[in-house]
Formats: sequence, structure tokens, C-alpha cells
Amino acid sequence: MSRQQKYAWFILVLFVITVAAYLILLPFIGPLPALGAVGFLGFAGFGSMFFRRKPGQQEPVMDERDELIQSKASHHAFLASYEWFILACMGGWVLSGGWAGREASVPAFILPLFVFGGMAVFLLAYALTVLILYGREARHGEDGTEQQENA
Repeated sequence: MSRQQKYAWFILVLFVITVAAYLILLPFIGPLPALGAVGFLGFAGFGSMFFRRKPGQQEPVMDERDELIQSKASHHAFLASYEWFILACMGGWVLSGGWAGREASVPAFILPLFVFGGMAVFLLAYALTVLILYGREARHGEDGTEQQENA
């Protein structure tokens, strides 16, 4: 398993912990204070530990294929988070009644949800894209043809 795959699984585990913590805190402290559980996603910042060169290691940490997968995953994650921001902004406008021509305003406590949601969507899309691209490569050879298992 490559380092990027380990990092992607790490992000997915953090995402599950975050959702579980939010759902556990929700009945006790309410929806807004329970958003503190999103702080668990901050541990994704420790991902650089997966890409450090170990003492005495001669082979590179990432090769061209890994860099291409990382680039594609970052691109897909950016697009997914951009779509989230569009949906969140337009959803706030629709839910506040702005589409009906009324004087509308979005409550200030909603704005951090846009940011937290964007971060969560970015990390989730990145992790899933990395795992899908490595999985596709495992099923198909370097030349793109499907490999047959010898039984």
C-alpha cells in the first residue's frame, strides 16, 4: 500500500470519527456546539508524516505515477469543494426566501458551516479519488488493459 493510500484511509477514518463525535455530542449540547467535533478533521494536517523520508531510505517517497494520482485527486477535490460552496451559497439564498423577491438574510451562524462543509467535502473527495485511482490501477495494468488472474 502506497503512502498516499495510507493517507487516504487516514482521512476516511478521521471523517468517520468526526461524524460519530458530532452525532454523539448532538443530543447533549445541541447542533451548533457539537460542530466542535469538526476539529478532528484538523488531524489531517499530520498527513505530512506519511510523506517523510525515513532515515537511510534510498528510494523516492513518490514517483511520477504517485504525483499524477495526487494531482488528479487534488483537482477532483477542488472541484467537489467548489460545487459545495455554490450549493451552500445558493441553498442559503433559497432557504432564506431570497428567490421569492423578499428581503432576505442568511443567519451568521450558518456561514461557518459553509467553510467546515467545504473542508470536509475536499478531504472526502481527495481520499476517495486517491483510493479509486489506485484501485483502478490495481485492476488494470500500466497499459490500461484488464489483467486476468491466473487460477
